[in-house]
Amino acid sequence: MVRVSVFALALALAAAGTARAQTADEKAQAEVLFEQGKKLMSEQRYSEACTKLSESNKLDSGVGTLLFLGECYRLDGRNASAWATFREAESVANRTADPRVKIAQGRAQELEPKLSKLVVEVPTPAEGLAVTRDGAPVSASLYGVEVPVDPGRHVLRAVAPKHEAWETTIDVGKEGARASVTVPKLARLPEPKAAPTGAPAPPPPGRESSGGTQRAIGLGVVGLGVVGLGVGSYLGLRASSQLDDAGPHCGSAGCDQVGFDLKTDARSNANMATAAFVAGGALVVGGAVLYFVAPRRRASVGVGAPGSALGASATVRF
Repeated sequence: MVRVSVFALALALAAAGTARAQTADEKAQAEVLFEQGKKLMSEQRYSEACTKLSESNKLDSGVGTLLFLGECYRLDGRNASAWATFREAESVANRTADPRVKIAQGRAQELEPKLSKLVVEVPTPAEGLAVTRDGAPVSASLYGVEVPVDPGRHVLRAVAPKHEAWETTIDVGKEGARASVTVPKLARLPEPKAAPTGAPAPPPPGRESSGGTQRAIGLGVVGLGVVGLGVGSYLGLRASSQLDDAGPHCGSAGCDQVGFDLKTDARSNANMATAAFVAGGALVVGGAVLYFVAPRRRASVGVGAPGSALGASATVRF
C-alpha cells in the first residue's frame, strides 16, 4: 500500500482547490480556518488543527478539506475519526468524479486494521430506552455491533422513562483494540404516592385550628381601628383649637387673612377627623366580629367512670 506523505497530499490538494461555499462570506471564513488548520498541522499542534479544519469543513465541505481533516485526525491518534472522514471524502469524490477518490480510498483502507472497536450490548432494553456515547445517540440497530471508536475514554449513558439513569466510563485501547460494555437492566423508579382523599385530618391534639389565626387577625384589625380613633381624636382637638385661635381675628365684618386660614385648616382637620373616626370605628367593629366568630378548638375529655350514666366522654368547647 502506498503511503501518501503530508507534503504530497498538500500538493495534490492545492492543485485541485476546495469545494465551493454556499456564500462568499462562508467561503472566506472557511478559507481562513483552512489555512490556520494547515499551519497548526505544520507545527504539530494536531488537536487545535483538527478543530480549525472541522469548522472549515462545516462552512465549506469539500474533498480537499476532508482529506486534510482526515490526515489531521490520523496524526492526532484518532484513527476512527480519520477513517470515517476519509470514507466521507471518498464518497464525495465519487459523486463529483474527483480524481482524489483513490487517495481517500487508500487512506481509509490503510487505517482499517488499526481501528479500535467498541460493542454496546443491551440484553434487556427498557421501553423508551436511549443510549448515548460521549453525548451522541447510539442507534438501537448498532446494539451488539462492533463500531470503530477513537482510542481513549468513552462515557456510556442509558436513560428511559420511569427508570433510573445508568452511566459508565470505558477506556478503549489503541490500534486494533476491542472493548465491550453491557447496559444492565435499568431499575424502575418508585411510583409516586397518590394524594390522600376524603376529609382532611383533624389538627393534632393540643394545637388550635385556623380559628387561632382568625382571632389574631381580628385583634390586629381592632388595633388598627383604635389607632384610627386616636388619629380622629387628635385631628378633632386640633380643629377645635384652630377655631378658638381664629376667634380674635374674626368679627361681624368677617375675618382677616390669619383668621381665614385658621378656619380653613380647622374645617380640613375636622373632615379628616370625621373620616378617621368612621374608619377606626368600622375597623374596631370588624375586628371584634372576626375575633368572636372564630372557631374554638374542641377537645375530648373523660367524664365519669365507664358505664356511668354520663358515658365515657363528652365534648367540651374552650
